[in-house]
Order: sequence, then C-alpha cells, then structure tokens
Amino acid sequence: MRCKNKIRNTLADAMTTILNLDLQEPRALQQAFLPVSLGGLGVRKASDLSLLAFISSAASCKSLVSDILLNFPSNSTQDNMLTAAIASWSTKAGRLPPSSTLQKDWDLPLANQSYDAMLLSACS
Repeated sequence: MRCKNKIRNTLADAMTTILNLDLQEPRALQQAFLPVSLGGLGVRKASDLSLLAFISSAASCKSLVSDILLNFPSNSTQDNMLTAAIASWSTKAGRLPPSSTLQKDWDLPLANQSYDAMLLSACS
C-alpha cells in the first residue's frame, strides 16, 4: 500500500511541477486522474488500469492462443484467470461492455463511477 501511495504522490508532484498546477486538494488530484473525455488530464493510475489491461489483452488473444495450442490439452488456467478477472471487474462496474477486447470499453464504466462520485462529493 505504501508503494501505491508513493507512486501516486510522485505522479502528483510531477504534474504539479510540469503543468504548474496545485494538486494538493484531493479532488483536484482525483480529477487529474480521470480520462480527458471526462475532464481529467488523462494521467491514469496503474492500479486503475492493470485489471483492465489484463482482461482486454487476454480476451483479444484468446482465439489465437486456442489456435496455436490446438493439439495440446486444454489449459483452463488462462480461462479461469480471465473469468476471475472479469468477475472482479463486474463487482465494481456492473454489466459487461459490448466489446471485451478494447481496454477503453472496460475503463469507461469505472471512470464514469469516479467522475460521478467526484461530482457528488462536490455538491455536498
């Protein structure tokens, strides 16, 4: 957990220095980590993207791996890992995106949740 915070703080310091922004306010930093399409700076946290990157990558190469390993016994470990990752994502975001191979489709529902939470906290 300390490493995660250290990386986040390093990113915040870099953005503050390079862009001459004051990101000490937690909501300002939260907004900076949003995609550009939602009013953020597009600097994404690795912790937000790691699961999405795995899911979209595994889903996009699933048929290729099956074709390559056609003559080998089925390796259900990859399927189990992908299924577990999708289940983890679903508990956070709800319904599955229409295209399971594009990372942005997996990212947008979670980014929208962060955006909505930020708006709600600003209104209260």
